[in-house]
Amino acid sequence: MPINWFVEAIKWKYICKKHQLEVSISDAYASVFFGACAGFVSPGRWGEPLARAYYVGREKISQKFSLSLIGIISQWIITIVFAMIAILGNYYSNNFLVLSIGLLAFFIILFLFYEKVYNLLATKISFLQRYKVDASSIKDKMIVFFYTLLRYSIYTIQYIILISLFIKEDKLIASIQSTFLLFFYQSFSPLPGVVDYAFKNNIALYVYKNLQINSIEILFVIFIIWLVNLVIPSIVGYVLFSKKINEFWNSK
Repeated sequence: MPINWFVEAIKWKYICKKHQLEVSISDAYASVFFGACAGFVSPGRWGEPLARAYYVGREKISQKFSLSLIGIISQWIITIVFAMIAILGNYYSNNFLVLSIGLLAFFIILFLFYEKVYNLLATKISFLQRYKVDASSIKDKMIVFFYTLLRYSIYTIQYIILISLFIKEDKLIASIQSTFLLFFYQSFSPLPGVVDYAFKNNIALYVYKNLQINSIEILFVIFIIWLVNLVIPSIVGYVLFSKKINEFWNSK
């Protein structure tokens, strides 16, 4: 868990630096945990990047969110690509392939041209005109993409370490493929993190069913991952939020 969140803190520190805001590692950690707390109670965890941006200063929140959005888009691209690898490694599914290719093309376009897409939407939606989204260089986008890929790898390893306790060695590759699919399916959940756990349990029981793992063992793995990657950081984030509660309510 510390390694997982350390990578995220380094990525957030880089994002802040690109907007002329120097943030220490400790503050980056704090803002990431504060974001985890917001994601725990917000639909689809969309409150997470906004809470991070707020924690390190109310200036340029929309600009910080814009580069953070690249991380979200990168996460989708990575999740879709590895899910495609997993599904094609087992069987060919026309519906899944068409859906994946369509989603992948959509997020790649967003990754490369999200500023233009935003400006186009702003001409139609007056609310968006109040916020400025900074353009990002390809270099900045690729660095954020690399950090996102690194965290995806660490997150996958967390699952494999726990699942390997309950499966035979010849099922290891299949467990990795199933984990990729777990990430893909759960990405569509609009639920807050606090109730998303039940949804994730059902997906896990479905994707790991061919590994001959006891249901209780699968649920144990999901619970431990949920606990160390979301619940504990959210509790820390809530403590940090309580210290800033007065400042929060006095903000516009």
